[in-house]
Amino acid sequence: MISCVLFVIFSFINTLYAQQSLSLNGKWELRDSKSTYKNLIGNVPGGIYSDLMSNKVLGDIFSGYMDDTTKWVPRQEWIYTKNFTVTEELLNFENINLMFDGLDTFADVYLNGERIGQSRNMFVQYTFDIAHKLKVGENILKVHFKSPVKVSEDLAEKQSQSYVIPPVCPPNEYHGECSVNMIRKMQASYAWDWGPSFPSVGIWKAVYIEAFNCSVIRHVVKDVVEDDKNDVWILNVDVYLAPSKTTIASGKIEFSIKLNNEAITKVVDVPENSIVVSAVIEVPKGSVHHWWPNGYGAHDLYLLKVRYSAENEREVSIKEVRVGFRIVELVQDPVGNGYSFYFKVNDVPIFMKGSNEIPVDILPERGQDKKKIRTLLETARDTHMNMLRVWGGGVYESDYFYDLADEMGILIWQDFMFACALYPSNNDFLENVLDEVDYQVKRLSGYTSIALFAGNNENEGALRDDWYHVRQNFTVFKNDYVKLYVDTIKNRFEEITHKRRIFVASSPSNGKKTEQEGYVSNNPYDQQYGDDMYKPFFDDPVKTYEYYIFLLDARDDLKDNDDVVVFPPDARYLTDEKELDKQLMANGMPQDVSGRL
Repeated sequence: MISCVLFVIFSFINTLYAQQSLSLNGKWELRDSKSTYKNLIGNVPGGIYSDLMSNKVLGDIFSGYMDDTTKWVPRQEWIYTKNFTVTEELLNFENINLMFDGLDTFADVYLNGERIGQSRNMFVQYTFDIAHKLKVGENILKVHFKSPVKVSEDLAEKQSQSYVIPPVCPPNEYHGECSVNMIRKMQASYAWDWGPSFPSVGIWKAVYIEAFNCSVIRHVVKDVVEDDKNDVWILNVDVYLAPSKTTIASGKIEFSIKLNNEAITKVVDVPENSIVVSAVIEVPKGSVHHWWPNGYGAHDLYLLKVRYSAENEREVSIKEVRVGFRIVELVQDPVGNGYSFYFKVNDVPIFMKGSNEIPVDILPERGQDKKKIRTLLETARDTHMNMLRVWGGGVYESDYFYDLADEMGILIWQDFMFACALYPSNNDFLENVLDEVDYQVKRLSGYTSIALFAGNNENEGALRDDWYHVRQNFTVFKNDYVKLYVDTIKNRFEEITHKRRIFVASSPSNGKKTEQEGYVSNNPYDQQYGDDMYKPFFDDPVKTYEYYIFLLDARDDLKDNDDVVVFPPDARYLTDEKELDKQLMANGMPQDVSGRL
């Protein structure tokens, strides 16, 4: 095997021993664990509902009452299998990893009959060392998915031996599943007030083999600050390198940013075994234009090329990212009987016009569709929106989503994926969350469009307003709340971002006032502080809505209409039983006459 440390240098070395990648996307064999359904074709990236529809096992799940009639699907165990061929050249690399960008959610992974790892979080990237498990020629990869519904029920039962963490189940009107707050999966997949229960399983993002000798660039985390005294922008960059089985060789990282009429280059030495390498790059203000939100100016982006090379150019890894030069501030100054709560961009107060972005599709793999994403964001841009809130009951959106938001000048209020529930705080759960925060913050915090990260959706209000009747044990649940969102998420977030990114513990919250009151305000919906939510769908849908004034309204749903549920043809009126069955609000009022989505 070729060692990074003992590499012999030849003129053709970069060609012969450059990193390699082998995609395992495409067609897989699919069956259930009892072989009731077998010899099916699975698609990767994909999911079980999409695959069962394409194999004609299921009809259109968005038609009629399919969320009720397909409840057997997430209670089964499903097995995806892929045969693939490996060359001897690939096996010569020192590090060979099997990479899953998204596994939904609980799976055991087998290579050539040997279990090599497992997954338990839909929102992390999984890396499995397979250097000594591959063989030249044909290999067999198997991913065995457990029932998420059964796993969450088992975890809830185990948790109940100490105390029950509510809500145990959603309202009956949701036709949903129970205990989704026990697991790290799209919370809305178990049903929500706007959508059906389809708790999918599957390889919902790319899967591939990576091979290298020294290291590769995993993440480039960046931010910009202004230095008015010296009339420059300060571009701060952290480069995260993949660990190596032997030694990460010393080398260098070259940073090169293309400006309007020139390029600025900086080279930083990489000491042996360094995992994180940082650089500070000064960019003259006159060399770049500001990035502005939609409606306030242009959205200029500049290409930053990051090139890692091991000593003597033995191996090279390159990653390119885009930089927008802007300063986002959340202004919370004393005013009247409270605090202001508004954003400034480049020292200009911005009137936020936007919406609450729920998942692009209830099936996560379909939410990665670039056409749908572009349509959604173009709709927001063309209707003069300048901010979207990526809601905490869905998924962290794709890189393509945030790339387009950067290009279109659409600011993002980014929730972490916790919503309308109380959550565990045991060590196992918190370690799982830390993996999620670590991956997602490194992946997302460099996007120019992301203005703010919020710890959750409505959980502060749920706790304080006693949605789930836990007042007698309020202190226990408050301690759990602070342990999760402050001690775990906030602390790790600030480590990665060096406190140069904005974080609020919940949405809605009272912002700075919430922090002063120990992160659970006496009244999280106090309109003198922070952001708020008004849900007009609780009202009579026929009457004219009243107008409410907030410091910032954090919820007004923007939906993707490509996937509306089709009503039975004999459901003619809003009050028909079949029509009301499609409306998931607990009070039975029609929320969306186009259907659950």
